[in-house]
Amino acid sequence: GGWVAPDWAAGGEPVVRLSAVEKAVAILKAFKPAYWQALLVVAVLYFARFDASFLSLRAKAVMPKTLLPMLTLINTLIQMLLTAPLARLSGASVTNRNRLLLVGFAFMVVANACFGLPATASPAGMFAGAACIGLHMALTHAITISMISSYMPTGVIPGVGKLSGTAVSFTDLLLGFVLAASNALAGVLADKSRAAGLGNVGCFAGGAAACLLSGALLLVFSRWGDLARPELIVQRGGRRGGSKAA
Repeated sequence: GGWVAPDWAAGGEPVVRLSAVEKAVAILKAFKPAYWQALLVVAVLYFARFDASFLSLRAKAVMPKTLLPMLTLINTLIQMLLTAPLARLSGASVTNRNRLLLVGFAFMVVANACFGLPATASPAGMFAGAACIGLHMALTHAITISMISSYMPTGVIPGVGKLSGTAVSFTDLLLGFVLAASNALAGVLADKSRAAGLGNVGCFAGGAAACLLSGALLLVFSRWGDLARPELIVQRGGRRGGSKAA
């Protein structure tokens, strides 16, 4: 057969053509261990972030329905006031970031206890739980997004293109599946506790367990993994830890 000339880009470089499988492999190889560690910590945490309807159902059982909007107000107000200053504090160092996340995980454990335990089955307990969720979100939501983003690969892969948008879409896709699984599991746990005559509190026990596991993973990856190494943070300006990003 005849010789087929390769395709050439405008700059004189040969155009690399990859199959779908080769593209997937190339993209996955671009994600370093620090990214996967951060993603696992956040994915496990998301199992504590099931739909707010579970909270509403619990609150309706122990307090007047007219007070339910106040729970959302408390939650939102705390997040509005604290998210920005806590995010700035987190950005000062990976040590700050990890410590704030652990404190945030602890607040979510307390929130689940407030919603799930018989001793706090009262309006005061529901308000305390809502306040703790607000503190949890202020301490973790923006910070976890920033943490994952800080380990996302940048640059260009021949045959694939720029990685930044691909990395964001890939992460959103994975966490979307996690949230769907979280709600499904919360429903199963709530049904089991209701069948046992305890009310729909099973989801809160599962949420507390997810926070504890997520915190344990963060400690492990900080001690023996990559989540306490500032040089692995990917700088958006095209530098990583003082050297050019790959």
